[in-house]
Amino acid sequence: MQKIIVIGHVGKEPVEKNTNSGKKVLTFSLCVKTGKESVQWYSINLWEDKINLFASMLQHIKKGSRLHIIGDLNTPTIYTSKTNESQINMSINPLSISFVNSPSDQSTDQKTRFEPTQNNESKLVVPTPAWAQNLDLPF
Repeated sequence: MQKIIVIGHVGKEPVEKNTNSGKKVLTFSLCVKTGKESVQWYSINLWEDKINLFASMLQHIKKGSRLHIIGDLNTPTIYTSKTNESQINMSINPLSISFVNSPSDQSTDQKTRFEPTQNNESKLVVPTPAWAQNLDLPF
């Protein structure tokens, strides 16, 4: 599995579902700028063990939230969209999720980072890297 680091905005509110085998999975989409006028969408999948590990921060993830995610990139799949175009589905299983607030938002900390601990809790750790704070994203 390949590791990936992305910074983007949540496109859809997180939704918790159950698979046919009964496993819980929480999913949301993340839009990442890849060029001046192009973006890449990722499906973010938190499986039941990770849902518990990130529980304290999941309630704060909303549409439009700017996140820094480090995770495992799953094998891309190809599907046909509603407009009959071939699309690639890129999905990530997060290992670390950080909130990255816009520089103009002075009401909260500029960066907050949570990582799972061994005892199924989320813990505040190292802030978002300085290089990630001033990315020019179209949001």
